[in-house]
Amino acid sequence: MTSAGGSGTSAVEHKAARSWPLHLRRRWKSAPGWPKPPRGYVPPAGWAPDPQRPTPPAKWSHWKVPRLRLVVFVGLILLGIFMGVSAVQDHAKSRRYAPLDYRGIITDAKVLSYNYDPDGGDPGGWTRDHVSFMTRDGQTISATVGHHDPGTENTTGTIRVIYDPLHPRVVLVTDYDIAPSDGSNWPAAAIFAGLCLIGVGALGSRIFTWKPLPG
Repeated sequence: MTSAGGSGTSAVEHKAARSWPLHLRRRWKSAPGWPKPPRGYVPPAGWAPDPQRPTPPAKWSHWKVPRLRLVVFVGLILLGIFMGVSAVQDHAKSRRYAPLDYRGIITDAKVLSYNYDPDGGDPGGWTRDHVSFMTRDGQTISATVGHHDPGTENTTGTIRVIYDPLHPRVVLVTDYDIAPSDGSNWPAAAIFAGLCLIGVGALGSRIFTWKPLPG
């Protein structure tokens, strides 16, 4: 222990420093009325305040911790985790349509209801169609499909769809548009999670320093 305003650390703190190589970057902060230290200044071992200098205020700490950076750092971690989990979940949803690539069957479906929302998604808004079609084994299936842009099915009354013969309720329009609720946004979520990870690494290097433990 050192006198008030000193920089000494306790035996417990020294033990923690020896057992953990990751350290928080701190900046020396002079008390009011003291000369400003040079950038990167670290007081020598055994340092004690000059008694001729003004007494620091009560509970004054000479070490400034980057609190704002820590808050942003933790926020980026939490946001990255959230977006990463969302990307994984959305990708799992979108994978249900993967079999359409190698065993999908294309057919004409009858449009039972049509709804176009110009603000429903980019580009061109989003159209939701409630359709009915017959599978190759004679089963009649009702489903909801969607696609970007208004489309022509409101006029023609039909739309081309592709379905999985093993799971005929897995169906899309033939341009393979997948609704955001079915996981089409997973690439954007994955990119955002990656950017958060980059931000965590960049900001972490400004907050923490790595000191390898002695052999």
